Formats: sequence, structure tokens, C-alpha cells
Amino acid sequence: NSARVQTVSKDNNDKFFKLLNEFEKRTGCPVLLNTSFNVKGQPIINDVQQAIKCFLSTNIDVLVVDKFMLKKESFR
Repeated sequence: NSARVQTVSKDNNDKFFKLLNEFEKRTGCPVLLNTSFNVKGQPIINDVQQAIKCFLSTNIDVLVVDKFMLKKESFR
């Protein structure tokens, strides 16, 4: 029942700043919610291999890592 607000500027994280701006253009909402990437009872994801393994074994539809985007529909 709490949140920790963080702000991003072009100077401190240009890629994420651009992502937020594009999200706002498409949705009208200038805010994204960030949460831990893990499945209940499992440790938090620490590397790309763990992220892909988790992605493939859950109902997550899309995984974005750096400039790459994996869509679950591509693996069906």
C-alpha cells in the first residue's frame, strides 16, 4: 500500500526518458509502474538467461531486454 516515486530526465537516462515520452504520446499517461521481475516464490531475475527462462514459463506476453523485444506469439 505504498509507492516510491522516481523521476527520469533526459540527462540521467536518455533511453528510458524517450520510452516514457513515447508511452505518453500513445496513451496520454506519462507514468509507468515498475515492479520486481520474478514469479511468486522465486528469486528476482538477475540476468538475461533468467529473464528468458521466466518469460517462456509464465503468461508474460512480451519481454524487452535492451533494444530487443520478444513476443510470446513468436514461440507458439
